[in-house]
Amino acid sequence: MAKLEEIEGVFRKQYTRRGEWMAGVITAGEDDLPVNGDADDEELSVGHRYRFYGRYTEYRGEKQFKFQTFVPARAHDRDGVIEYLILAGRGNHLGKATAAKLWDAFGSDAVRIVRETPEELLRFSNGMTREQAATIGSILTAKKATEDATIELTNLLTGRGLPKTTARKAIKKWGNKAAEIVRKDPFSLMAFRGCGFKLCDALWIHLGHRPDRLKRQALCAWHSVASDNSGHTWIPIEHVIQSVRQNIGSAKARPIAAIKLAIRLGKMHPEHYGSLSSIKTVGTDGPIDPNGNRVWIAEGKKAAAESDLAEMVAAALAEAKPSTITEYEDRTITWEEAATAFQCARCGRELTAPMVHVWNGKPFGPTCIQTISDGTDVDVVPLVDYAAGLPLQVKTAIQSMPRGNVVVPSRSLWPNPATIDGIDDHQREKLTDALVSRVAILGGSPGTGKTYATAMLIRALLRSGKVGPDDIAIGAPTGKAAVRLTEALQAAGVNLRARTWHSLLGVGQSDEEQGGWSFLYNEKNPWPFRVIIGDESSMLDTALMRSVFAARPRGCHVLLVGDVHQLPPVGTGAPLRDMINSQCIGYGELTEIKRNSGGIVEACAAIRDGKPWGPGDNLIIDEATTPAKQIERMLHHINEAEANGLDPVWDTQVIVAVNDRSPLGRKPINQILQAELNSNPEIKGSPFRLGDKIVCTKNGKYTAIDRDEEANRDDDDNQVYVANGELGKVIAIEPKSFVVSLTSPQRVIRVPRGKPSAGDSDEAASGCSWELAYGMTCHKLQGSEVAICIVLVDEYPGARMVCSREWLYTGLSRAKVRCISLGKKSTADAMCRRVAIGKRKTFLRELLQLNSTEDLLKEFA
Repeated sequence: MAKLEEIEGVFRKQYTRRGEWMAGVITAGEDDLPVNGDADDEELSVGHRYRFYGRYTEYRGEKQFKFQTFVPARAHDRDGVIEYLILAGRGNHLGKATAAKLWDAFGSDAVRIVRETPEELLRFSNGMTREQAATIGSILTAKKATEDATIELTNLLTGRGLPKTTARKAIKKWGNKAAEIVRKDPFSLMAFRGCGFKLCDALWIHLGHRPDRLKRQALCAWHSVASDNSGHTWIPIEHVIQSVRQNIGSAKARPIAAIKLAIRLGKMHPEHYGSLSSIKTVGTDGPIDPNGNRVWIAEGKKAAAESDLAEMVAAALAEAKPSTITEYEDRTITWEEAATAFQCARCGRELTAPMVHVWNGKPFGPTCIQTISDGTDVDVVPLVDYAAGLPLQVKTAIQSMPRGNVVVPSRSLWPNPATIDGIDDHQREKLTDALVSRVAILGGSPGTGKTYATAMLIRALLRSGKVGPDDIAIGAPTGKAAVRLTEALQAAGVNLRARTWHSLLGVGQSDEEQGGWSFLYNEKNPWPFRVIIGDESSMLDTALMRSVFAARPRGCHVLLVGDVHQLPPVGTGAPLRDMINSQCIGYGELTEIKRNSGGIVEACAAIRDGKPWGPGDNLIIDEATTPAKQIERMLHHINEAEANGLDPVWDTQVIVAVNDRSPLGRKPINQILQAELNSNPEIKGSPFRLGDKIVCTKNGKYTAIDRDEEANRDDDDNQVYVANGELGKVIAIEPKSFVVSLTSPQRVIRVPRGKPSAGDSDEAASGCSWELAYGMTCHKLQGSEVAICIVLVDEYPGARMVCSREWLYTGLSRAKVRCISLGKKSTADAMCRRVAIGKRKTFLRELLQLNSTEDLLKEFA
């Protein structure tokens, strides 16, 4: 494995920056050399010398150096030593004059002498304290150790597929111990984003660590669960055991011990990589039972999200129950008590002597009695006997006493469905079913009027006077869904704007170490809203649904609107399904289709109910029998749409079942459609052409070139957030980046692109988290609508494993004007017989029921 090349020079200027990436110029010897790579802002100081590690490259015929990491360096001449000392002594009274004196005294050895004997500094600087000198010595010692560690770590990690910034991040986290820590435990690199288990595991083996170490086995167990992309939260322990045995070898595998180790970590740090959680049930489909005979395993953070969500929803439901308060009244109470302290009748001080002198019925101390009496008629008695002979004292006080309990009914913000104008009896009935709890769910298939009924509900809320426009937030999973919902609300006379959940939650910084995103609004900083309305709620996975409820303030009402018959979320879990099935939450499902809804809506209703379906006025069934014929007919329908005045790229969408390995997979279909629909020439080194329709495949932030005021952005670094599934148009292509225009909201962003690499993923092929989108999988298109949808019914065996009743239902319902089911009707009917929504293994339903039961038990305790 080749080592990185090295260049040393003085940093002269930075001329561009995009996030962490920067480009600038150094002077190496007598020549200026362009350099570029990742460096924090102001980490490279103009005029200072650095040693860069990376590779020489060429850009437009000009030689440049692309660095992976760098360390401060010093030349051994006078200027270099003085510069290095000034950098180390910044803020500690070591300036240019003192550094020059040190050079004059020690020459090129000045840095070593100051590092080893910092007290020498006191001879050359009158204003420097001993503490400052010691600090400078420590800085120089740390610099040398860090330089050595950086070089060692960079050489160790180069060429192993890890992100180029890994060495720098490790140095920042562990300092000069970084190389030692990584050599001892390569899995420690998993703390950094992009350093996955397989890459770190390969380094573990390369460094000669024992393959059968229990820690490695525990991480193998965790990886088998964390890498599962089926949508299950929980998987059987047998699958995990088998995976550990396959990775370690049956002879040395200790799967149970490994799983227990990962579970112990999960109990302490569920968010940490490597953590697992477990649940036992009675049988495969039985209830949760700590003594059950079936064990299920989940990644720690996914199990925690599910458990948190159950507790949050149960707490919200409990808020709606009537509360009992105790009324109090003031009463005067009287009691008698013996005196516990006595005062001398002459001086007023407390009597403490064991004997008390009584004269004329009054108590005196031994000193005071002598000043007023000669002892005649004075009785001397023990203090306790004197106290016992006194009458009891009567005391009174006013106390606040309980008068009785009063039941305070809960105050619901939901309007009475009987008073909501503009809805029919069926919609009124289902809203009544839903609005019985503070958390409510309104479901229904396409054409049943979910959005309209929701708009009428919001209008009634505003008219009630209980809430104002600023008290209501309306969320959707995608920008297009938010725009569509906003338009529907405005058509119904409701002037409120829907926003994406990520926008409402406030996307913060990405977690550099663990990946994912933080949100501004959460348990510690809840929303200011009193009512939350969520559309397309079937698309929310457990993690996002948890974030929504974490941001919900106490007393806030929540209505989730969605179609549970669609595909489950792209991510883990099926929270809308589970919340409905728990029967703890009010749920109303609209089933009556409105008149003139068309064949698409009628077919969706039939598919939902498991009934036969067929073509209609806006639903075409084109029974092409071979992939070649399907592709031919696909192009025919696209050309026909164009002839009818529609945009063949943006008004039509091809929906596929699988990514590749089928002639009708996403990758081959996109190649065909790119060639057919985009006449712009190929650009060497770029997977995209000007004008290409592309889709984002991973949540992220990008540098904004332009955006409207609705775009979520970080003002500090001019970054805008782009969600997985957002469509964009390529409007410019540069050697190492391209520019994309997005809508809903309007943004123009720059996307950096690396070199294509080996691997089956689109990111490896394109060097970025974007792919062509002429053809898209059904999951990627959730939450969106397009004028013309062409659903490719694929007979490839892998496609049959993916496609289900929910898949076809979701695909058909994406069309606004016309949908074409392209393929054998018998194959589509077979898909409808396969129901997938119930397949996902979760325990949210059971946990919701358990939490709700606990609340009931508390009431009767």
